[in-house]
Amino acid sequence: MEGVEIPNPNHFADVTSFGGGGFTALSKQVLGNSDFFTGAFPAEYSNALSGVFDMHMRRGNSANHEYTVQIGSLGVEAASEGPFKKGYGGSYLFNYRYSTLSLLSFLLPEDADGTNYQDLSFNIFLPAEKAGIFSIWGVGLIDRSGTTPEPDRIKWQYEQDMQNQKVKQYMGAAGIKHKICVGEGVSLQSTFATTVNSIDMHTELLGNDDRLLPKNIVHNTYLNFVASSDFQKRFSRVHTNRTGIRWTGLQYDLMFADATENLGNLISIADESGFSSLVNIYSESMLDLGNRVKMNIGIAGQWFTLNDRFTVEPRLSVKWKFAPRQSFSFAYGMHSRLEMLNYYFTKDNRNKMINKDLDFTKAHHLSLGYDLSLSENLYLRIESYFQWLYDVPVVPGSTFAMLNLQGNEDWFIADRLVNTGSAMNYGIDITFEKYMSRKFYYMATASLYNSKYRTSDDATWFNSRYNRHFTVNLLAGKEWILGRNKQNILGLNGKLTVQGGDRYSPIAIESSLLQQDAIYDESKPYACRFSPMVLAHLTVSYQINRRKVSHEFAAKLINITGFKDYYGHRYNFRNNKVEAECEANIVPNVSYKISF
Repeated sequence: MEGVEIPNPNHFADVTSFGGGGFTALSKQVLGNSDFFTGAFPAEYSNALSGVFDMHMRRGNSANHEYTVQIGSLGVEAASEGPFKKGYGGSYLFNYRYSTLSLLSFLLPEDADGTNYQDLSFNIFLPAEKAGIFSIWGVGLIDRSGTTPEPDRIKWQYEQDMQNQKVKQYMGAAGIKHKICVGEGVSLQSTFATTVNSIDMHTELLGNDDRLLPKNIVHNTYLNFVASSDFQKRFSRVHTNRTGIRWTGLQYDLMFADATENLGNLISIADESGFSSLVNIYSESMLDLGNRVKMNIGIAGQWFTLNDRFTVEPRLSVKWKFAPRQSFSFAYGMHSRLEMLNYYFTKDNRNKMINKDLDFTKAHHLSLGYDLSLSENLYLRIESYFQWLYDVPVVPGSTFAMLNLQGNEDWFIADRLVNTGSAMNYGIDITFEKYMSRKFYYMATASLYNSKYRTSDDATWFNSRYNRHFTVNLLAGKEWILGRNKQNILGLNGKLTVQGGDRYSPIAIESSLLQQDAIYDESKPYACRFSPMVLAHLTVSYQINRRKVSHEFAAKLINITGFKDYYGHRYNFRNNKVEAECEANIVPNVSYKISF
């Protein structure tokens, strides 16, 4: 966001799945133009393997004050924007939301009681004439969730029924950015920011003597300080260069403990606090070689001071417009990324850190694309890609690889990791889009792909956890102009997603019965697959516009197909079987919004 890597801006992220989340903390009220890169991205982006979502906040209205209030079944939202004073180009913009999902607990999974969240985002734009342009921005969220044991033991069926869990999360990022022209075709941009990300999770199980016995504890707080500066110079009509440096100070305070063998007896996996740094340097040149060929060539490097690991990463992209409405593109990039910091501080039974020297996971990424503008409003893009990952952390003598992490059970990895794994992802993406015209738009995307991994050069290739093979998305919307004076808008928007089913490893029946837990046969990782996923969302809205005020009534239904998300397997104590845990999260949101 605004050139700064921020923690996951989604509510309830990293609880049920790493990198996921239930709801975005960024309202459409504050987001501006953003770019999404799916590999072989420019040198200015670092510490990312496969994709970058470069988000920017829009400026507030510098001429008039505007206010928005929304009330719905998911909560309340308020936004405000406007100028600081008449005649000055500066503006402010902020948005706040508060929600309690407990009102919809009867539609959510069994363990969603007491779930609520809130978030705040803002952007302040301050032009200062010859001193340049300043902007102050920020985003933050607070989440709470948890479960309580079922008091009636007769109703106990799964471990969740005897579980007492409390989870509190918060995330925040704020920064100040300054941009100034220091000569003709020369600009300097500097940013100072801080980010924080924390999760406190305590899980206990109710024992036979009605005592709560600890199962695991996660206390994880990261406070990052970011200072960056980039210098851009236009040397000629053909050549523009951007060179920059970014320092990220990583302050961490973490503690992970798990009762791996004896419930109630917590064993520390990682318990560390301290400070380290990640330094990124890059330089890239944008070359405009006539009206038909554009090129971006650059190089980036990053250095992790905790274990003195570094990388040097070349980047190249070329776009050739060989016809008025057609073009080819080619891109190559080498990329790398750190693992989550807690894995570097895993300790063995002698209290020795066994993963501190873990290297970056690295990847080579190639892509070849074709773009066709069929008309002013119709666009087609076809892109093929190949990604080779190497130095992937794995556990020696097993089929475990870090690239398959998912779910909160993966917090508690106590094994030694080595960078001997590799993986490959390849496929083709197709996008066909009609931009909004005549009050109608649609977009269809299709991805066909394969994803494999191995733990060493001579090991067997396995399907990765995320090898669904295909994904198809259909998105469409239509508006009708109604009312006596044609000032009202009726909107209908829908989205349909069809993709391959979740993968999982076969269940080891005998071990599961013996341990009364879901135990997987890790010799055949992710060899099984559920049926394809069919997921649909629908939104209907009606907007009444007046001279100084507008009203909008909307009804949004998430997951109208009733698709059941897969959360793993669990042991059923009643019938002594392992069952897949699948829940259909059907979330309705009826809302009223007033803007004035």
